[in-house]
Amino acid sequence: MEIKQQARELILLHSYYKPTLHMPRMQDGFLASLRPYRGLKERNFREVMMALWVLSPELQSGEVVDRQLMDALWRLQFFSYLWGLSSGGMLQRNKLVRPEDSQLLEKWVTAIGLAVSNLLAGVGIEGVLREHQITSAEAETYSTSTEEP
Repeated sequence: MEIKQQARELILLHSYYKPTLHMPRMQDGFLASLRPYRGLKERNFREVMMALWVLSPELQSGEVVDRQLMDALWRLQFFSYLWGLSSGGMLQRNKLVRPEDSQLLEKWVTAIGLAVSNLLAGVGIEGVLREHQITSAEAETYSTSTEEP
């Protein structure tokens, strides 16, 4: 599978876009780990950001954007906020998440949203990657495998 297709599949995995897909990693992806809450995993955030880096040429310059990919990115952003950050969301309302984890989730969700917004505006995401200590070289060489390590 080509690296751009792997990056796209990672976004779908982390947004829990294909819940019928029987991949062990899907149950522990970015969004799935919030419901039920199993803690934040930096690996998930980094994979989303690196997948965005791989897909950045298409998202920055294309006249047409992949609708399924955009839906997955929107779901990732929206449900992360709704479930994990909103005062009425299940994690906050039921006090399932520590304040420091809420702050970290907010930082990650903001970074993902900013990266997607920048890409759709035709702007790069190098600054967002740098802020989270993700080098473009790391993003370029990162294995975007959707299989178990």
